[in-house]
Amino acid sequence: IAEVRGGRLAIKFSEGTVNKLSGDIDSELEFSQVKLVIDNDAKSLDIDNSYSEVYLDLDKNLSASYDITTSHGEFSNKTGFAITTKDDDKSGLRFTKEYSGTSGGGNLKIKIRSSFGAITAGHNLQVDLGEKKHNKNKNKNTRSI
Repeated sequence: IAEVRGGRLAIKFSEGTVNKLSGDIDSELEFSQVKLVIDNDAKSLDIDNSYSEVYLDLDKNLSASYDITTSHGEFSNKTGFAITTKDDDKSGLRFTKEYSGTSGGGNLKIKIRSSFGAITAGHNLQVDLGEKKHNKNKNKNTRSI
C-alpha cells in the first residue's frame, strides 16, 4: 500500500507493507507480517496486534512518544531512540511487559498493544515478508503409477 491517510487499517492473515502513514491511524493486525513506514506526517498511531510480526520503520527525525505493551510476545528496539522497559522488578517470570520513551518533541502518539506477537522498531528496515513460508513439496520426488 503506498499510503494510508488517517482512518482504520485492518490487516488479517496477510503480509504486506504500508509505505507511508499520515493523520490519525487506528490499526488492527492479526496473524500477519506487516511493515509500517512512519514519518512526521502521522498524528497518532494506535496498533492492536495479535499473533503478528510488525516492523515499524521509523524516520530518524521522528517526533513521537511510545507506549508499548506486549503480552506473551516481544519488542525489539533497533532505533537510536530511548524506548525502554517500564518494568523495574526483574524478579519472577512475567508474560506482560511495558515499554515507553520519546524521540524528538514527542508529537506523534504511538500506542501499541501486542498479544502473542513480535514488534520490531528500526530505521530503514529491510524486511523480507513471507521468508518463513516453506514449500512442503520442495525436495520430494513424485511418481505416477
